[in-house]
Amino acid sequence: MTAKSLIISRRLMWHLIRDKRSLAMMVIMPIMISIIFGYAISGKVENAPIDIINLDQSSIEIETEILGITRNITVNIGERISFFLEQDKRVDVHYSDAVDASKDRVDSGKRSSYILFNENFTLYMFNPVITNVSLFIYNDPTEPNVRREVLVALRDAFSSLREHAGIDLPISIVEEFAFEGTEFSSFDIAVPSIIGFIISYLILFFSIIFAIKELLLGTKRRMFMTPIRHRDATLGFGITLSIVAILMVLSTLVIEMVIFNVKIQGNIPLLLFAGFIFGLIFVFMGIFVSNFATNELQAVQFAPLITIPSIALSGFIVPIDSLPEWLQPFSLAVPLTYGIEIFRGIMLKGYGIVDLWVEFLVIIAFSLFFLILATLVSREG
Repeated sequence: MTAKSLIISRRLMWHLIRDKRSLAMMVIMPIMISIIFGYAISGKVENAPIDIINLDQSSIEIETEILGITRNITVNIGERISFFLEQDKRVDVHYSDAVDASKDRVDSGKRSSYILFNENFTLYMFNPVITNVSLFIYNDPTEPNVRREVLVALRDAFSSLREHAGIDLPISIVEEFAFEGTEFSSFDIAVPSIIGFIISYLILFFSIIFAIKELLLGTKRRMFMTPIRHRDATLGFGITLSIVAILMVLSTLVIEMVIFNVKIQGNIPLLLFAGFIFGLIFVFMGIFVSNFATNELQAVQFAPLITIPSIALSGFIVPIDSLPEWLQPFSLAVPLTYGIEIFRGIMLKGYGIVDLWVEFLVIIAFSLFFLILATLVSREG
């Protein structure tokens, strides 16, 4: 370390101390991110909605010992398992009597699973001659954490039956996956979230950089000396960088499909259109927040300040239902939440715009909202 190095270091430190906004963001950002990620990652899967279809009208009387007293009790396996599942916070039990209706609810995302007890399930379970009795469960494979917890809750219910009623039955589960029975890899499931993150972070980052650069170089001031209005300039930015968003989606898909053999169930043109609309949000957001920066250092700090908390709250890391209840409403204000829902719906579930019209309306509303904000606060330099 030389004297010249110390002089440069002291000058930079003095500049940083004088830049109160950058200093505050450097202190506040790690605190905020640590708190948000701490709550997000510590969350557990709770209240996963499931349907139970109990077609079993059979029952059997068995002798068991309860609190030291031998008693005869009548048992219906479906009813007993349903009772124990109702006590489990990991699942939210709903009852159904129609397989097709429950299947539609899983396919549309209203349920995580449905469990089917077929006719005479109890009699067959206690019949020593019949050895291939299985419990059927229909699962959404796009939420592996939820799927795993539902299966664990089901096995725990059978353990509770054994513990409380003294019934020790081997449980064989036949699992079928929604969306044409496709079993997705962890990478398949991660790709839609990765695409959402790439668009949100990089488009926001480049939008802020381009906007502050034009401001500092005086290009923006000279442009507004012409008949061009703020709205026209903002829309011009939006169109250009959203086309970049399409290219980002396309290049990501090509890499993932060619190298990693990622499965895509839905329509690729619709996916690219979604990338365009989703990208508009972050172009206009970037132009908006750049108006509150006085230099490039402050400008680039906005990108991680916005996108890193979004990762924790959007379902990128853990399902939103796993977040603490007080934190879940904040997810509704995060554009990445809806972007991930759209990309997952198209890529993993094969959804079309009819299935995702609410999410599309929300991201369009976000785009218009930030377009208006960017136009209202735009400054010439």
